[in-house]
Amino acid sequence: ATPVRGPGPGYGMGAETPHLGATVKGAAQASLALAGSCRYEESLEWIERAVTAGREWEPKPQLTSRAVNIWAATLREIGDLEGARHLNHEAEELARSASFPGARISSGIDLLTLDLLEGNVREASLRLPGLLEEAEGTKGWHQWLFGGRLAEAQARIELLSGRPEE
Repeated sequence: ATPVRGPGPGYGMGAETPHLGATVKGAAQASLALAGSCRYEESLEWIERAVTAGREWEPKPQLTSRAVNIWAATLREIGDLEGARHLNHEAEELARSASFPGARISSGIDLLTLDLLEGNVREASLRLPGLLEEAEGTKGWHQWLFGGRLAEAQARIELLSGRPEE
């Protein structure tokens, strides 16, 4: 495999100019790619760069809320459920303050996923209806992504509730 040296020229040029979108998105995308390759330490370094830049430069934390969700997902992937939950709550608040529904819904789905991983089926069941309704209001790729994640969560809730036929 070719080593990942960084998120590419977009991040570097963004950091030099400074261009918020290129910097935060570039570092966040690099983090996702590294996490997907099980290179978690490097992934966490890149997502910290994204979040730091977003916190410093972004007046309305849309990109920052998305980056914090990515950070939380990486922590969840390596088993730090408490750290992931803390960051998902933070991302949810940032997304609310920025009126950014995509990151807010993502945070909610991530929190529902954490509830299920921790065996809290009741809490997950309470979260699900509102998230399903919100996800229906999205469009395109996000509707597909959110719908798939919520369908999986709903199936897990049914299985853990002893209703496999549902």
